[in-house]
This record gives sequence, C-alpha cells and structure tokens, in this order.
Amino acid sequence: MRPPPNHPSPFSSEHDSPAGEYAADEERCDTRKYEEMGSTGADGLIHMALHGRLQGRETIVDGLENATGAFLGLLRGDNLGKMVVRL
Repeated sequence: MRPPPNHPSPFSSEHDSPAGEYAADEERCDTRKYEEMGSTGADGLIHMALHGRLQGRETIVDGLENATGAFLGLLRGDNLGKMVVRL
C-alpha cells in the first residue's frame, strides 16, 4: 500500500526514526510511574469476579471421542476462550 501523495515517507529526512514522534523511548516504556494505579485495577477486577460480573468464556465439547476435533478446532480458532473437553 502506498501513502497518499501529500504524505511524507516515514523514512524521509523529516523524521528522526521510522515511527517519527511515536517512537518508543525510555520514558514511554517506563511503567514504574504507573505502579500506584495497578492495585486499583486489580482491586476492581477482584471485586467484579467475586460478585459474578467477571466470567471467563469457554467452549465445551462433550466426550473423549470428540477431543481430536476439539483440538483441531482450537488450532483453527473455533473456540471462544478456553477449550474444554467434558468427559
């Protein structure tokens, strides 16, 4: 795909890197400044899980005789969440 005619090439001299102003640098990759926010998110997820508002998705296939088909479906991406074979 070619960029529009008025769009400069990402590799032109106008940019200091291929990603331009969005290039990753040490400051943008430093997650330590967000540590205090981590417990807030984890607390919210725990609260939702305990009250049944956060549930995992799974695809259930019945019978060991269907395990091969379930595995192949897993490789194709037919499952939603976990693939479970119920015996």
